Amino acid sequence: MRKIILHLSAYVVLFLAVVPFFPAFFSSMWILKLVLTEWGHWLGLFCAGAALLIAVKGDGRARRAAFALGLAAGFFLLPLGQALLGYRADVPFSTWSQLVLAPDTSSVISKTIDFTYKGQSLPIDLVSKKGDTDLSPLIFVVHGGSWSSGKRTDLPDLPAFLASQGYRVALVSYRFFPRDRFPAAIEDVKAAAHFLLQHRTDYSIDDKNVFFLGRSAGGQIAELVAQELVDEGQAIRAVISFYSPSDMIWGFENSKSWHVINGKETIGGYLGAHLTEASRPTYEAASPLFRVNKKTPPHLLVHGTNDDLVAMHHTKALEAKLKELGRPVELLEFSWATHGFDYFVRGPASIVTRQVLLRFLRHNIEN
Repeated sequence: MRKIILHLSAYVVLFLAVVPFFPAFFSSMWILKLVLTEWGHWLGLFCAGAALLIAVKGDGRARRAAFALGLAAGFFLLPLGQALLGYRADVPFSTWSQLVLAPDTSSVISKTIDFTYKGQSLPIDLVSKKGDTDLSPLIFVVHGGSWSSGKRTDLPDLPAFLASQGYRVALVSYRFFPRDRFPAAIEDVKAAAHFLLQHRTDYSIDDKNVFFLGRSAGGQIAELVAQELVDEGQAIRAVISFYSPSDMIWGFENSKSWHVINGKETIGGYLGAHLTEASRPTYEAASPLFRVNKKTPPHLLVHGTNDDLVAMHHTKALEAKLKELGRPVELLEFSWATHGFDYFVRGPASIVTRQVLLRFLRHNIEN
């Protein structure tokens, strides 16, 4: 009986190890893939140890379980292995300690600023180093949530880390559909940006070094707001976009019923209409792919090829368009990562991303 349980357990673990190689058909499968790709190395180390122990002490039949566990260990360790071997030749994997210890953000404080726009309370959290009163670069961070949910305080680790590096980070709020549809969210974030820049002296903001960072739906918002501000003459140094939809037309047309997010309902709801010839101009206006131009600031695009919510097509298409326009663009692509990989601040993709992001910011700062 023990051998049966051992073999069944080994095969279940092996099954889990290959889950990330398949598309997610429902949200719980996507979350499982997220956990297994960014924290699976710990399971991999456990499986490797168990396989070694069984191989040494077990008989011939037990060694089949050892083989299954060893194979599972290899799959679980693939993301970490790729990062350690230099996923990007110019970005070596950081210290092992970052797999165990989160970045030190004890020097960071957050101040909530009451901000109202069109009668709606849209608070802003300004994150910075304690006691820092010098003029500092400002990074606007726009949260995701399919334009219908989420909070400005979601995934707080990266904003806190950036603040610990000397940046001021503004976590902004915006209105959601179905109550408020496009372009309400764009207007809200743009108004918040105008407010902070108008009060730059009060908040010690260096208005010559302003950046935008957005995740998922927030990336679409960040890209459009940054573009509109640039077109108005405001200096925006760069845009950082994490796994964001850039082509609303493609997103609507290529949505499938089995996708974790129904693109037709989400995009159509956000834009207030399904895609038709009449609504096509709205879809183009909401698509960064159709809005970038020769004044577009440098972009850092971060995306996982294994993304189950926003297809890699969006990022690749935007990268190609920016290159066509002759605008600076850098793509950080993870072959193993799925949507929201940076939820795990100690995952291999997040560790590499922080290094690339810091270098990108420093490269684009105007001294």
